[in-house]
Amino acid sequence: MFNVQRVQFAGIDNSSGDNNGYADFTSISATVQAGDAYSITLDGAGVFFLPKRFRAWMDWDQNGVFSASELVFQANGFGQQSGTVTVPAGANLGSTRMRVNTSSLTYQGACANYSLGEVEDYTVMVIGQCQASAGALSQ
Repeated sequence: MFNVQRVQFAGIDNSSGDNNGYADFTSISATVQAGDAYSITLDGAGVFFLPKRFRAWMDWDQNGVFSASELVFQANGFGQQSGTVTVPAGANLGSTRMRVNTSSLTYQGACANYSLGEVEDYTVMVIGQCQASAGALSQ
């Protein structure tokens, strides 16, 4: 009844439709740089007269647990919802799980069991900050 229709984040652009409550899209990945900010847009489907509630988490410390401090996006309304996710400068480098969910009447936790909504997982590759420098030119 309520599902994630489309996820857009740092090169991910996945239209998925109804996946019976959960979809493992960890084969779809984005690459982000520590310290940078990226736009996120989520779109959902459901009963037209109820707003959708969206949340997104990033397991920045890669410990398999989505803590409250790893909630990176929350919005509700009708239609697409957009915002910005800032990658912490100290985020662990490498493969990081991103979880998005949608629900109807109340916001749901990253690992909650509920019937009116859907959860999708993706992979985000975190790379280090670019430390470029240029030397002086001489003749």
